Amino acid sequence: MVDVERQRMFFSLQIVLLLCQPGVAAVSTSRPRSLLIIVNPVSGAGRAPALAHAVLLPVLRAAGVACTVRATRCRNHTVALLRALSPAQLAAYDGIVAVGGDGAFHELVNALFSEHRASLRALRLAHVPAGSTDAVACSLHGCRSAFGAAARVALGDDGLLDVLRVDLGPGRAPVHACCIAAAGFMGEVCARAEAWRALGPLRYDLLGAAALLTGRGVRARPGTPPTKWESREGRWRSVKLIVTPCRSDKTPCGMARAGHLADGRVKVVLVPNLGALGMLRVLAHMAARGLAAGDLPGVEVLDVRAVRVEGGRGANLDWNLDGEATPAALLRAHVIRGGLRVFARGVETGR
Repeated sequence: MVDVERQRMFFSLQIVLLLCQPGVAAVSTSRPRSLLIIVNPVSGAGRAPALAHAVLLPVLRAAGVACTVRATRCRNHTVALLRALSPAQLAAYDGIVAVGGDGAFHELVNALFSEHRASLRALRLAHVPAGSTDAVACSLHGCRSAFGAAARVALGDDGLLDVLRVDLGPGRAPVHACCIAAAGFMGEVCARAEAWRALGPLRYDLLGAAALLTGRGVRARPGTPPTKWESREGRWRSVKLIVTPCRSDKTPCGMARAGHLADGRVKVVLVPNLGALGMLRVLAHMAARGLAAGDLPGVEVLDVRAVRVEGGRGANLDWNLDGEATPAALLRAHVIRGGLRVFARGVETGR
């Protein structure tokens, strides 16, 4: 308990000092006054609630932000929480903060698009990282610091984030992703990961190693415009649609190093059906530098606004949509440029 109190005091002091820096008063009108905080209690082996109470809430309260905290109880509970709010009730908040992993932010985004799309432009969203990968927070801020994300919220940073709208066929609601849609290697890992959640982040390493050694690739027909759909059919070890850089601890430069937060483009990465060693080289290059066109022989990186991918012979493909396993025989996707407002200013780099 003493350690928790010390953390609260430390972070409260840090944010007060930040808010008192010269020039910060000039942007005080952009700081939030009231926020809805949605915590996924099972994210990151159950550490999300502790992060929310030891880091996020002290920072926001020190900045004078009123907070309403809700904890989800099951998958898609965020949808129910937002559905219960009228537009007027939602308008009382300046933004919504998801505390958890990429799945928690993914659920929040899709709940807003389905229940309160008309309110999106009035709201800013934030991701306080407390999951296994936290690619959203890493892409927005360049790190997985819960305090860093909380500080961006308290300071009132205001940026835009692209959204990939994914249509999965008749009778299925569209899904919105902010990082990646992937089939093949990443889709296979994601489809198996839920059953091994008790292992925490380690499950991705173990399942990734298994997929590397035993994966056979997927038969698919990817297609991209510009003036007409140009498609090619084959067996691919990996198909990735990367809408933002998709940074993480494993890919500090991003999966697509030329990716941007809000340029309206999606990077389509097509990896041929390589053996284990060939795929390992692709993964090592992606981890060290990120992927870009011309980096590796046989690996295509296309820069487009829309894409469609059809499973070979109409078969379902296992897709990984921002960490959520989603089967589909035909996927159509296009970018909504700057579809979300976020509490972020992007990754700052030295000159």
